[in-house]
Amino acid sequence: ALPISLTSKDFVLTDNGVAQTVEMLESESLPVDVTVLMETGEAIEGYRKSLNEQVRRIAALMRPTDRIEVLGIDNYVHVLVPFGPPTRTLTVEAFTGGGMMAPNDAIVAALLRQADPDRRHLVIAMSDTIDSMSTLTMAQVRDVAKHSQATLVISWITLSADGAPSTDRPTPWA
Repeated sequence: ALPISLTSKDFVLTDNGVAQTVEMLESESLPVDVTVLMETGEAIEGYRKSLNEQVRRIAALMRPTDRIEVLGIDNYVHVLVPFGPPTRTLTVEAFTGGGMMAPNDAIVAALLRQADPDRRHLVIAMSDTIDSMSTLTMAQVRDVAKHSQATLVISWITLSADGAPSTDRPTPWA
Protein backbone atom coordinates (compact mmCIF):
# COMPACT_ATOMS: atom_id res chain seq x y z
CA ALA A 1 0.00 0.00 0.00
CA LEU A 2 1.24 3.46 -0.87
CA PRO A 3 1.38 5.95 1.98
CA ILE A 4 -1.15 8.72 1.58
CA SER A 5 -0.28 11.99 3.25
CA LEU A 6 -3.48 14.00 2.98
CA THR A 7 -4.22 16.73 5.47
CA SER A 8 -7.41 18.59 6.34
CA LYS A 9 -6.29 21.38 3.96
CA ASP A 10 -6.71 18.95 1.04
CA PHE A 11 -10.52 18.88 1.49
CA VAL A 12 -13.39 21.30 1.06
CA LEU A 13 -16.44 20.52 3.18
CA THR A 14 -19.76 22.32 2.78
CA ASP A 15 -23.03 22.05 4.66
CA ASN A 16 -25.95 23.37 2.58
CA GLY A 17 -23.45 25.39 0.56
CA VAL A 18 -21.74 26.93 3.60
CA ALA A 19 -18.01 26.20 3.88
CA GLN A 20 -17.03 24.30 7.02
CA THR A 21 -13.64 24.04 8.67
CA VAL A 22 -12.02 20.61 8.65
CA GLU A 23 -10.02 20.37 11.85
CA MET A 24 -8.98 16.74 11.87
CA LEU A 25 -8.57 14.03 9.27
CA GLU A 26 -8.33 10.40 10.35
CA SER A 27 -6.92 7.73 8.08
CA GLU A 28 -7.73 4.06 8.55
CA SER A 29 -6.09 1.18 6.80
CA LEU A 30 -8.34 -1.86 6.50
CA PRO A 31 -6.98 -5.34 5.90
CA VAL A 32 -7.61 -6.78 2.45
CA ASP A 33 -8.85 -10.16 1.27
CA VAL A 34 -7.41 -10.96 -2.16
CA THR A 35 -9.06 -13.61 -4.33
CA VAL A 36 -6.91 -14.70 -7.28
CA LEU A 37 -8.77 -16.54 -10.03
CA MET A 38 -6.37 -18.68 -12.04
CA GLU A 39 -7.28 -20.57 -15.19
CA THR A 40 -6.52 -24.27 -14.64
CA GLY A 41 -7.37 -25.91 -17.95
CA GLU A 42 -5.19 -28.35 -19.88
CA ALA A 43 -4.16 -25.69 -22.40
CA ILE A 44 -2.43 -23.58 -19.77
CA GLU A 45 -0.72 -26.40 -17.80
CA GLY A 46 2.63 -25.50 -19.37
CA TYR A 47 2.37 -22.00 -17.87
CA ARG A 48 1.58 -23.12 -14.30
CA LYS A 49 5.04 -22.08 -13.05
CA SER A 50 4.57 -18.56 -14.41
CA LEU A 51 1.05 -18.26 -12.94
CA ASN A 52 2.32 -19.43 -9.55
CA GLU A 53 5.04 -16.78 -9.76
CA GLN A 54 2.38 -14.12 -10.45
CA VAL A 55 0.48 -15.22 -7.33
CA ARG A 56 3.68 -15.05 -5.25
CA ARG A 57 4.34 -11.53 -6.56
CA ILE A 58 0.85 -10.45 -5.55
CA ALA A 59 1.31 -12.00 -2.09
CA ALA A 60 4.67 -10.22 -1.67
CA LEU A 61 2.86 -6.88 -1.97
CA MET A 62 0.45 -7.74 0.83
CA ARG A 63 0.61 -6.92 4.54
CA PRO A 64 0.67 -9.62 7.26
CA THR A 65 -2.92 -8.73 8.24
CA ASP A 66 -4.17 -9.34 4.69
CA ARG A 67 -5.43 -12.71 3.43
CA ILE A 68 -5.16 -14.37 0.02
CA GLU A 69 -6.89 -17.30 -1.66
CA VAL A 70 -6.51 -18.90 -5.08
CA LEU A 71 -9.52 -20.20 -7.01
CA GLY A 72 -9.25 -22.29 -10.17
CA ILE A 73 -11.21 -21.45 -13.30
CA ASP A 74 -12.27 -24.29 -15.59
CA ASN A 75 -15.77 -25.69 -16.06
CA TYR A 76 -16.25 -25.23 -12.29
CA VAL A 77 -14.78 -22.92 -9.67
CA HIS A 78 -12.39 -24.79 -7.35
CA VAL A 79 -10.69 -23.58 -4.18
CA LEU A 80 -7.02 -24.32 -4.88
CA VAL A 81 -5.61 -22.46 -1.86
CA PRO A 82 -8.08 -21.33 0.86
CA PHE A 83 -7.97 -17.90 2.51
CA GLY A 84 -4.94 -17.46 4.72
CA PRO A 85 -1.87 -15.31 5.29
CA PRO A 86 0.16 -14.18 2.26
CA THR A 87 3.38 -15.53 3.79
CA ARG A 88 2.52 -19.23 3.35
CA THR A 89 3.17 -21.46 0.34
CA LEU A 90 0.79 -20.52 -2.46
CA THR A 91 1.95 -22.94 -5.16
CA VAL A 92 -0.64 -24.81 -7.19
CA GLU A 93 0.94 -28.20 -7.93
CA ALA A 94 -1.24 -29.46 -10.79
CA PHE A 95 -3.93 -28.25 -13.14
CA THR A 96 -6.70 -30.77 -13.58
CA GLY A 97 -9.27 -28.81 -15.55
CA GLY A 98 -10.61 -29.80 -18.92
CA GLY A 99 -10.90 -27.84 -22.13
CA MET A 100 -14.11 -25.94 -21.37
CA MET A 101 -13.75 -22.67 -19.44
CA ALA A 102 -16.30 -20.62 -17.47
CA PRO A 103 -14.43 -17.44 -16.43
CA ASN A 104 -17.56 -15.26 -16.37
CA ASP A 105 -19.22 -17.58 -13.85
CA ALA A 106 -16.00 -17.76 -11.79
CA ILE A 107 -15.64 -13.97 -11.67
CA VAL A 108 -19.24 -13.52 -10.53
CA ALA A 109 -18.85 -16.28 -7.92
CA ALA A 110 -15.84 -14.43 -6.50
CA LEU A 111 -17.61 -11.06 -6.57
CA LEU A 112 -20.70 -12.43 -4.82
CA ARG A 113 -18.84 -14.04 -1.93
CA GLN A 114 -19.86 -12.56 1.41
CA ALA A 115 -17.01 -10.32 2.45
CA ASP A 116 -15.98 -9.69 6.02
CA PRO A 117 -17.35 -6.19 6.82
CA ASP A 118 -14.03 -5.19 8.43
CA ARG A 119 -12.01 -6.01 5.31
CA ARG A 120 -11.82 -4.87 1.72
CA HIS A 121 -12.02 -7.46 -1.08
CA LEU A 122 -9.91 -7.47 -4.23
CA VAL A 123 -10.61 -10.01 -7.00
CA ILE A 124 -7.84 -10.58 -9.57
CA ALA A 125 -8.78 -12.82 -12.51
CA MET A 126 -5.90 -14.25 -14.58
CA SER A 127 -6.92 -15.95 -17.81
CA ASP A 128 -6.09 -16.20 -21.49
CA THR A 129 -9.24 -18.00 -22.50
CA ILE A 130 -12.39 -17.19 -24.37
CA ASP A 131 -15.39 -18.14 -22.27
CA SER A 132 -16.75 -21.39 -23.66
CA MET A 133 -19.39 -22.44 -21.14
CA SER A 134 -20.44 -19.76 -18.62
CA THR A 135 -24.12 -19.24 -18.06
CA LEU A 136 -23.42 -15.53 -17.50
CA THR A 137 -22.49 -12.99 -20.16
CA MET A 138 -19.77 -10.34 -19.86
CA ALA A 139 -22.52 -7.70 -19.62
CA GLN A 140 -23.89 -9.54 -16.57
CA VAL A 141 -20.38 -9.72 -15.08
CA ARG A 142 -20.06 -5.94 -15.49
CA ASP A 143 -23.46 -5.42 -13.84
CA VAL A 144 -22.53 -7.59 -10.85
CA ALA A 145 -19.14 -5.83 -10.59
CA LYS A 146 -20.87 -2.43 -10.47
CA HIS A 147 -22.93 -3.53 -7.48
CA SER A 148 -20.27 -5.54 -5.67
CA GLN A 149 -18.28 -4.16 -2.75
CA ALA A 150 -15.23 -5.92 -4.22
CA THR A 151 -12.73 -4.37 -6.60
CA LEU A 152 -12.23 -6.42 -9.78
CA VAL A 153 -9.03 -6.55 -11.85
CA ILE A 154 -8.88 -8.74 -14.94
CA SER A 155 -5.36 -9.65 -16.03
CA TRP A 156 -5.43 -11.04 -19.53
CA ILE A 157 -2.45 -13.32 -20.02
CA THR A 158 -1.03 -13.14 -23.51
CA LEU A 159 1.42 -15.53 -25.05
CA SER A 160 4.37 -13.80 -26.71
CA ALA A 161 5.64 -14.85 -30.12
CA ASP A 162 9.13 -15.50 -28.72
CA GLY A 163 9.94 -18.94 -27.41
CA ALA A 164 11.13 -19.44 -23.86
CA PRO A 165 14.94 -19.76 -23.63
CA SER A 166 14.98 -23.52 -23.00
CA THR A 167 11.77 -24.59 -24.74
CA ASP A 168 9.83 -24.05 -27.93
CA ARG A 169 6.84 -22.76 -25.97
CA PRO A 170 5.81 -19.11 -26.06
CA THR A 171 6.49 -17.29 -22.79
CA PRO A 172 3.48 -15.88 -20.94
CA TRP A 173 3.30 -12.39 -19.57
CA ALA A 174 0.52 -10.68 -17.64
